[in-house]
Amino acid sequence: HTNSHLYSVNGYLYQAPVTFYTQQGKWDLAPGFSGGFNSRFTREIGLECMTCHNSYPDFVKGSTDKYISVPNGISCERCHGPGALHVKAIQMGHITDTAKAIDYTIVNPAKLPVELQVDLCQRCHLQGNAVLKPGKSFYSFRPGMKLSDVMDVFLPRYEGMENEHIMASHAARLEMSQCFLQSLANGEKSTLLKPYMQGLTCVTCHNPHIDVRSVSHSAFNLICQRCHSPGAKNFCPELMKHTSDLRKSDSSTDCVGCHMPKGKDIDIPHVLTTDHYIRIPAPFNSPKAGITRIRKFITLYDANNPHPTPEIRGRAYIQQYERFQSDYPALLDSAKSYFPDATPAQVRKNFQWLVYIAYLKNDWEGIRAYADAVGENFILDSLLVHCAYDNSDAITAYQIGEAYNSLSDQTKALRFYKRAVQLAPYEMEYRNKAASAQALLGQKDSAEKEYDYILHEDPQFVPALTNKGYLALLQGDMSAAGSYNARALALDPDNKQALLNTAQCYIFERNYKEAEQYLQLALIKYPHEEMIKLTLDKLKAISGGNKN
Repeated sequence: HTNSHLYSVNGYLYQAPVTFYTQQGKWDLAPGFSGGFNSRFTREIGLECMTCHNSYPDFVKGSTDKYISVPNGISCERCHGPGALHVKAIQMGHITDTAKAIDYTIVNPAKLPVELQVDLCQRCHLQGNAVLKPGKSFYSFRPGMKLSDVMDVFLPRYEGMENEHIMASHAARLEMSQCFLQSLANGEKSTLLKPYMQGLTCVTCHNPHIDVRSVSHSAFNLICQRCHSPGAKNFCPELMKHTSDLRKSDSSTDCVGCHMPKGKDIDIPHVLTTDHYIRIPAPFNSPKAGITRIRKFITLYDANNPHPTPEIRGRAYIQQYERFQSDYPALLDSAKSYFPDATPAQVRKNFQWLVYIAYLKNDWEGIRAYADAVGENFILDSLLVHCAYDNSDAITAYQIGEAYNSLSDQTKALRFYKRAVQLAPYEMEYRNKAASAQALLGQKDSAEKEYDYILHEDPQFVPALTNKGYLALLQGDMSAAGSYNARALALDPDNKQALLNTAQCYIFERNYKEAEQYLQLALIKYPHEEMIKLTLDKLKAISGGNKN
């Protein structure tokens, strides 16, 4: 469907902002980059993305997107599990007749119970708001495990979008179908060596070893007709008109085309995919057909676990707001209802998520109140001490640092920024904020060293370039300041701080004409920034109309 591109800077992986859409043969912005969300060349490729689109990589813990190595595609072990035990058994002459029994040294998905087989597929084909269980990572799932033991995947339910689907919603849409629901009991009770053959799962129609494009359309229709056969009560009335030749592939016998129509993905432009929600379509003259309805958010539902814990549900609302619906603040109110803070014990128990919610609300005083209630020493000695793949403790430390920074308490801000760096040393933004706090506290040598480390790790990290340029400006080194600003603007021409820094350099050199040009450009990009307007006014007062 798409041909997207990654690029690496010293092992840090980013997505390029352009994609080739194969169905229409056209280039356009990559998914998620349009509509005012163009992050240029800074979209990080984290573990969640990589572990669905590829085999498991060699990832650097303490980072968001740094890798030692990345495999080239999906390997056998993603579906069959680790193979070492199987190879060892074969080498020792322990051979299982797989036509009669299960070889327990390797996973054969065809022989898994129906529920576990579906879980294997929907590990990647159930795209949504994935909330990891405590202590789990995106490495944790292995074939044969219950997906809900590792993560819960939430999807938003809207009134008015029942017929819309996203790209990787195959499993969730299939599980909405009566065909799936009514066959599930048969599959779960099956005593066959391959239980799915008495149910309906992904592999009923799809052979993972064969490209779906090489399978004839009529082959899928014939699978439908195994159950919906002539003479059966559920035989399609449209097919009853054409029972003479069910193998022909035209609109009169196209089960899939009618009951699983292709449609536009709401999250990926220029792409049509098959909607796996099997249903009787609305007639063309139905009031429901052809009408664009207004979407109304109803709730989040857990697509792979009917009984998520309150903590998991609360975290789902936090992630839904942060990642997908930042224009819907009511999600944070829903999240807060799962994390009470009425007593000191509740604050301590829910501390991480209370801080997270307050951070997303820019409630800096609220974060300070939570930190005071728990105690800074206890937070740093007992709570925020773990280095994990999800960097959860580092994130909380960073968020507390941001609160103190916004409250102009740089000493405490630096203390928490340093803890974030300690737990996630390859997260450059944490180091950048620590260096900024050091600079404000007069620790300029330490700040310089931190910026140098960042730019050695990731030479294209724009915030460090702008901050290093600003330090050079304060020290009167216009040559160095100009060089850092130029590098920043080459990478991000709209960067506000780089534009302002460059203007300040020209003001220092009394080149007011060039300074005004950069300030005007900044004002075009950021028309509501009062600081830019004030700087322009000061420039006019300084120059007195005399522009070099």
